[in-house]
Amino acid sequence: MSKKERLVEYKNKLADHLIASKENKLYALKRLDIMIVALSSGGIYLGIELIKLPYEILPKSLFVIPPLIFSLAIIANIISQWTGYKANTYESEWIDLELERCRSKKRKKLNKEFQSKLDCKVQHFNKVTSFFNGSSSILLIFGIVFLGIIVFLLFWSWV
Repeated sequence: MSKKERLVEYKNKLADHLIASKENKLYALKRLDIMIVALSSGGIYLGIELIKLPYEILPKSLFVIPPLIFSLAIIANIISQWTGYKANTYESEWIDLELERCRSKKRKKLNKEFQSKLDCKVQHFNKVTSFFNGSSSILLIFGIVFLGIIVFLLFWSWV
């Protein structure tokens, strides 16, 4: 395979990667995070509605905890959406620069340095996105478990 053919193949792979990156940016707005927000919203509603019930076995302050946990899950989810969007935006920008660099006859050193900075930003935002995705999922699980325990205790106190 000649050098020119390898360059053409590399450009094609970059173009495909750019398309996938842009699709990932859109996917970041649609993925399972919708489910986390929906379940957390339902958990907030249920937690607030439980406060209205007459009960004596559990302190009222205990019922505030699940809605707070679910609210934190939503906040973590929103932050992960934003950081995922930023990571994909920087990655798309990196690929655009690389395609431009491949098209020009002169290899631009300035673009290479800027691409290196973009790559660092992409890696940083990907790590932050992963952290907040995990956090929102864990908070959702904690909220569901905590709310389940409260509902279980309330049910058995009335029986």
